[in-house]
Amino acid sequence: MIFQYADNGSLYKYLRENFNKLTWQAKLKILSDCSLDLLRIHDDAKYIHADFHSGNILQGKQSSYISDLGLSRKTDESVLEGEIYGVMPYVAPEVLLGKQQFTQAADIYGFGVIMTEITSGQRPFDGIEFNLKLAVKICSKGLRPEFAPGTPKCYIELAEKCMDSDPQKRPRALDIRKTIEEWLAEIALPNSINEWLEKISSSNDNEIQKLLNKIASINDNEFNSLLNKIDDYEIKNWVRKIAYSNDNEIKELHAKLASSSNFNEIKDLLKEIACNGITKQFIEADKIIKSLPISKHSDEKYTSKIISTKLISKAIQDKINY
Repeated sequence: MIFQYADNGSLYKYLRENFNKLTWQAKLKILSDCSLDLLRIHDDAKYIHADFHSGNILQGKQSSYISDLGLSRKTDESVLEGEIYGVMPYVAPEVLLGKQQFTQAADIYGFGVIMTEITSGQRPFDGIEFNLKLAVKICSKGLRPEFAPGTPKCYIELAEKCMDSDPQKRPRALDIRKTIEEWLAEIALPNSINEWLEKISSSNDNEIQKLLNKIASINDNEFNSLLNKIDDYEIKNWVRKIAYSNDNEIKELHAKLASSSNFNEIKDLLKEIACNGITKQFIEADKIIKSLPISKHSDEKYTSKIISTKLISKAIQDKINY
């Protein structure tokens, strides 16, 4: 939203130039920044962006910003019917059909499309003409942009919710922001735990070592007493969470913890637990060799243009077979 800080250009340009070295943590940081800006537009200003695509996201050195609010408007403002202005792949199906004007839920749809773009570095429907045929497939057949191979399942699920055909089923910007921030916290946790374990190891803290060794078998009173000796709030919550976990894989690691008397083995087991679940999905995705596809469409193709919702609606009503 602040042009002077956008020294890396648009998100699309940034992806093309940096895609091969971007980690999932970096990709999620971009989406976290965008979800925060969208939250401010929706909840604080009570506005709709109404032209949300990767060309309208600017990249600074540390942060990403939503830009180009020229078509934005208050949530209670109406516009002329029959035509809209936008980049077709990012426009929600209900808007393409003319059933609804742009809403906050339509902005969320665009966010979901941007999520697919971040997985591959490729713009949505690259190489496909943005015409009546594509619009009909988006609206009546549920066609959506593809995700890159190896994209974490949790990420795909969130993006698909954002791109749901029913605008009422799409998450709010606040929900998206919370989810992505939770992922980022989980991804960062293994490093924090590793540092914490090394600190315990060097200090010979026998009570904490006992807690970690007997994490699933000591009684509640003893567990809570030892747990209170952990200073770090996030790590304390993590230890509590894994102690009461019903995940079968973590339960197997519990058994190994209980039978181990070597603190180095305990540390390795805890690191393994820390890299389970969602964190593991993103770690595995980072191991995939990234290859940036050749762009088939020009940049001009992804600039906002007038789209006739009347023609799209008529094509579907007339049951034109695409």
